[in-house]
Amino acid sequence: PSPRSKPALAYDAANGTVVLFGGTSPSGGQLDDTWIFSASGWTEVHPENTPEGIAEPIEAYDPVSHDVLLMNAEQDLACFGLPWLWDGTDWQPVSPGPSEPRSCPYLPGTVEIAPDTHGGNVLLVSFGPRANNGCPPHCSTQPDLVGGSTWEWSGTSWSEVTNTVSAGF
Repeated sequence: PSPRSKPALAYDAANGTVVLFGGTSPSGGQLDDTWIFSASGWTEVHPENTPEGIAEPIEAYDPVSHDVLLMNAEQDLACFGLPWLWDGTDWQPVSPGPSEPRSCPYLPGTVEIAPDTHGGNVLLVSFGPRANNGCPPHCSTQPDLVGGSTWEWSGTSWSEVTNTVSAGF
């Protein structure tokens, strides 16, 4: 891959490869290329469908669908656009997408996603302040929140995980 910062990177357990998507070029442009790392090294692939360049891509292997889930960590996940799934040869937008714009949080802080192989899904965790500053207009009814949150991917949408134990963020 060419020099870049902040690409998305995940191990694709179904295909035994590592998937790299996008990132930011040294000139500041958003990249939309896909690279696969296997025993033979890096190979750029040219899938039929490709997400547009994403400023803060994050991805994780989904142990239920056996695909790699790609999201944008910089924007409101529901407001920005659909998540994408990598099946080993092509990217597909998740359809249908979240039907309610507020089905996902606005997460301007640090956001990470990872497979939960024990629970059999993908978890999204946000750390730090979470407020609606800069949120698109249809999200403006959300209350300002401080702290972190945990969300669970069902294969088609996100739902917030609530528990009685705080992780301290």
